[in-house]
Amino acid sequence: MTSTGVNMSPEQLQELVASLTTAAMQAVSAASASGTAVAGGTMLRRSFSEATVTFSGARDAAQVEEFLAAASIFKKIHNISDADAIMCMPLILKGEASTWWQSVKSGVETWAEFEQRLRHAFAPRKPAYMVYQEVFAKSQPAEVLTEVFVASNRALLAQLPAPGHTEQQQLDMIYRQQRNRRLYPRVASTNADTDSPEPVSTSILSNLKPCVLRTGSRTLTYGEREDLI
Repeated sequence: MTSTGVNMSPEQLQELVASLTTAAMQAVSAASASGTAVAGGTMLRRSFSEATVTFSGARDAAQVEEFLAAASIFKKIHNISDADAIMCMPLILKGEASTWWQSVKSGVETWAEFEQRLRHAFAPRKPAYMVYQEVFAKSQPAEVLTEVFVASNRALLAQLPAPGHTEQQQLDMIYRQQRNRRLYPRVASTNADTDSPEPVSTSILSNLKPCVLRTGSRTLTYGEREDLI
C-alpha cells in the first residue's frame, strides 16, 4: 500500500504559513472588537465575573448611581460589549434587583437601556416639589459634617429638571438648614472665577469676624457673631 502526500515548494509553504497567520490575527482582532478573548485556541467572552460591584435593589438614588458608575467603568476598562454585559447581569444583580431583571431582560438590548430601566425601577426622578420639601425639611444633624450635609443636599437638588439652580442658589438654600448658621451667619458668596462678592449690609458686618469655608470652586465667607461667643 502506497501513501500519497502533498509536495510543496518552500515558497508555497511560506505562502501557506503567511495566510494562516493573517487569518489568525484577523480572528483575534475581531474577537477583541466584539468583547471576547482568545486563550489556548478557545474563544472566551469578556464578562463581569471578576467585578466586585453588585446591586441588591436598594431604592436609593445615590446607591443606584454609585453602582452604575462602578459597573460602567469596569465595562469600559475590560472592553465588555453591550451584548455580553446584558448577558452577564446576573453576576452583578442580586436579591430584588435580580428578580426585577428576570422580568425585563427580554426587552433590553443596550447598556444605555439597562441604565435607564434600572434608574426608573429603583431611583425614579422625584417631582420638584418633593425635592424642595426634602431639602427644607431636613436640618443638619449634630454628628454630620457640614461638607457631607451640603454634598447630600446638592445631590438632591441635582435631581431637579433642567435648567435647575446655580451653585450659588443651591448653597443659599442649603445654608438655611445648617446647624451652625446662628454662629456663622452668611454674609457673602464669592465665585472663585470672578472674585466678586454679593453686596452685604455694613451694619451686619460691623459686629462680625470673618470665617471662610471653601467648597468646590466657591469660597463662602461667614461671620462669627461676637455676642454669641
